[in-house]
Amino acid sequence: MRRVVIIFGFSCVVGLALGMIGMQYLTAQQLSIKRTDVLKTDMAGMEGKEANMWVAEIAPGAATGEHVWWKKSADSIALQLF
Repeated sequence: MRRVVIIFGFSCVVGLALGMIGMQYLTAQQLSIKRTDVLKTDMAGMEGKEANMWVAEIAPGAATGEHVWWKKSADSIALQLF
């Protein structure tokens, strides 16, 4: 009985170690989205505000998730093209 417990414990430790090592290889994925900055400028008449424009290239079959815009104010405008 004691031998079974020792073998089981050793198997669990070895399995856990191999799982931790293998996890690094399984999670190594390429980026699914590439963002290129097109324009970055200060906004006229709005001190301390900056406008940014970029192009997002999304890989085929990639999922970007739901877009949520939390800030609700006149100076925050989000334009989403599909």
